[in-house]
Amino acid sequence: MFYEFNHIEVVVESPRILASFTPEQIRLITKFANESNFFVDGIDEETMDGFFKCALEESLVVVNMRQVLQLLYALSIEKMIPHNWVSLIADNQLLIPKSTGKASKRGAISSRLSELKASSAKFPNGEFLDFAKQLKEMR
Repeated sequence: MFYEFNHIEVVVESPRILASFTPEQIRLITKFANESNFFVDGIDEETMDGFFKCALEESLVVVNMRQVLQLLYALSIEKMIPHNWVSLIADNQLLIPKSTGKASKRGAISSRLSELKASSAKFPNGEFLDFAKQLKEMR
Protein backbone atom coordinates (compact mmCIF):
# COMPACT_ATOMS: atom_id res chain seq x y z
CA MET A 1 0.00 0.00 0.00
CA PHE A 2 2.81 2.40 0.84
CA TYR A 3 4.32 1.77 -2.60
CA GLU A 4 1.00 2.48 -4.34
CA PHE A 5 0.54 5.70 -2.40
CA ASN A 6 3.93 7.06 -3.41
CA HIS A 7 3.88 5.84 -7.00
CA ILE A 8 0.61 7.01 -8.45
CA GLU A 9 0.98 8.03 -12.05
CA VAL A 10 -0.61 11.35 -12.83
CA VAL A 11 -1.44 11.99 -16.43
CA VAL A 12 -2.11 15.60 -17.31
CA GLU A 13 -3.80 15.87 -20.66
CA SER A 14 -3.77 19.05 -22.66
CA PRO A 15 -7.06 20.07 -24.25
CA ARG A 16 -7.48 18.74 -27.78
CA ILE A 17 -10.04 21.27 -29.00
CA LEU A 18 -10.18 25.05 -28.88
CA ALA A 19 -13.73 25.25 -27.56
CA SER A 20 -17.18 23.79 -27.61
CA PHE A 21 -19.58 26.65 -28.20
CA THR A 22 -23.36 26.56 -28.32
CA PRO A 23 -25.05 26.87 -31.72
CA GLU A 24 -26.04 30.45 -30.87
CA GLN A 25 -22.44 31.37 -29.97
CA ILE A 26 -21.18 29.76 -33.20
CA ARG A 27 -23.77 31.75 -35.14
CA LEU A 28 -22.53 35.01 -33.59
CA ILE A 29 -18.84 34.17 -34.09
CA THR A 30 -19.49 33.23 -37.72
CA LYS A 31 -21.38 36.46 -38.35
CA PHE A 32 -18.62 38.48 -36.65
CA ALA A 33 -15.89 36.74 -38.69
CA ASN A 34 -17.73 37.22 -41.99
CA GLU A 35 -18.59 40.87 -41.31
CA SER A 36 -14.97 41.54 -40.31
CA ASN A 37 -13.65 39.72 -43.41
CA PHE A 38 -11.39 37.42 -41.41
CA PHE A 39 -11.11 34.86 -44.17
CA VAL A 40 -10.66 34.96 -47.95
CA ASP A 41 -13.94 33.11 -48.40
CA GLY A 42 -16.96 33.63 -46.19
CA ILE A 43 -17.50 30.70 -43.85
CA ASP A 44 -20.57 28.93 -42.58
CA GLU A 45 -21.45 27.89 -39.04
CA GLU A 46 -20.46 24.28 -39.62
CA THR A 47 -16.96 25.35 -40.68
CA MET A 48 -16.62 27.69 -37.69
CA ASP A 49 -17.70 24.91 -35.35
CA GLY A 50 -15.16 22.60 -37.01
CA PHE A 51 -12.47 25.22 -36.49
CA PHE A 52 -13.07 25.38 -32.75
CA LYS A 53 -13.27 21.58 -32.54
CA CYS A 54 -9.98 21.30 -34.50
CA ALA A 55 -11.77 19.17 -37.06
CA LEU A 56 -11.36 21.04 -40.35
CA GLU A 57 -10.68 19.14 -43.53
CA GLU A 58 -9.05 22.23 -45.05
CA SER A 59 -7.27 25.12 -43.40
CA LEU A 60 -8.90 28.54 -43.34
CA VAL A 61 -7.13 31.17 -45.44
CA VAL A 62 -6.80 34.34 -43.37
CA VAL A 63 -6.95 37.81 -44.92
CA ASN A 64 -5.67 39.66 -41.84
CA MET A 65 -4.06 37.56 -39.11
CA ARG A 66 -4.14 40.50 -36.68
CA GLN A 67 -7.93 40.38 -36.53
CA VAL A 68 -8.13 36.63 -36.05
CA LEU A 69 -5.48 36.74 -33.32
CA GLN A 70 -7.33 39.56 -31.57
CA LEU A 71 -10.45 37.42 -31.35
CA LEU A 72 -8.58 34.32 -30.19
CA TYR A 73 -6.54 36.28 -27.65
CA ALA A 74 -9.71 37.95 -26.30
CA LEU A 75 -11.31 34.51 -25.97
CA SER A 76 -8.23 33.29 -24.10
CA ILE A 77 -8.38 36.29 -21.73
CA GLU A 78 -11.98 35.29 -20.94
CA LYS A 79 -10.78 31.68 -20.46
CA MET A 80 -13.08 30.43 -23.20
CA ILE A 81 -10.28 28.66 -25.06
CA PRO A 82 -7.40 26.71 -23.48
CA HIS A 83 -3.96 28.04 -22.63
CA ASN A 84 -2.42 25.96 -25.43
CA TRP A 85 -4.55 27.52 -28.19
CA VAL A 86 -1.53 28.57 -30.27
CA SER A 87 -0.26 24.99 -30.31
CA LEU A 88 -3.68 23.63 -31.22
CA ILE A 89 -3.93 25.99 -34.18
CA ALA A 90 -0.43 25.13 -35.38
CA ASP A 91 -0.63 21.38 -34.75
CA ASN A 92 -3.98 21.09 -36.55
CA GLN A 93 -2.96 23.49 -39.35
CA LEU A 94 -6.14 25.51 -38.89
CA LEU A 95 -4.97 28.84 -40.33
CA ILE A 96 -3.10 29.82 -43.48
CA PRO A 97 -2.15 33.49 -43.89
CA LYS A 98 -3.04 34.65 -47.39
CA SER A 99 0.37 36.34 -47.64
CA THR A 100 2.38 33.13 -47.15
CA GLY A 101 0.04 30.41 -48.40
CA LYS A 102 1.44 28.03 -45.76
CA ALA A 103 -0.11 26.83 -42.50
CA SER A 104 0.94 28.96 -39.55
CA LYS A 105 3.53 27.40 -37.29
CA ARG A 106 3.59 27.80 -33.51
CA GLY A 107 6.64 30.08 -33.57
CA ALA A 108 5.15 32.34 -36.23
CA ILE A 109 1.89 32.75 -34.32
CA SER A 110 3.72 33.40 -31.03
CA SER A 111 6.01 35.95 -32.69
CA ARG A 112 3.07 37.74 -34.27
CA LEU A 113 1.29 37.84 -30.90
CA SER A 114 4.39 39.32 -29.25
CA GLU A 115 4.64 41.97 -31.97
CA LEU A 116 0.99 42.89 -31.61
CA LYS A 117 1.18 43.12 -27.82
CA ALA A 118 4.28 45.33 -28.05
CA SER A 119 2.79 47.68 -30.67
CA SER A 120 1.38 51.07 -29.75
CA ALA A 121 -2.14 50.01 -30.78
CA LYS A 122 -4.25 48.42 -28.05
CA PHE A 123 -4.26 44.63 -28.42
CA PRO A 124 -6.82 43.23 -28.42
CA ASN A 125 -8.96 46.28 -29.06
CA GLY A 126 -12.19 46.95 -27.21
CA GLU A 127 -14.43 45.57 -29.93
CA PHE A 128 -12.87 42.12 -29.60
CA LEU A 129 -12.83 42.21 -25.80
CA ASP A 130 -16.50 43.24 -25.70
CA PHE A 131 -17.42 40.50 -28.15
CA ALA A 132 -15.62 37.85 -26.08
CA LYS A 133 -17.39 39.06 -22.93
CA GLN A 134 -20.73 38.91 -24.74
CA LEU A 135 -20.02 35.31 -25.74
CA LYS A 136 -19.01 34.39 -22.20
CA GLU A 137 -22.24 35.80 -20.78
CA MET A 138 -24.18 33.48 -23.10
CA ARG A 139 -22.82 30.36 -21.34
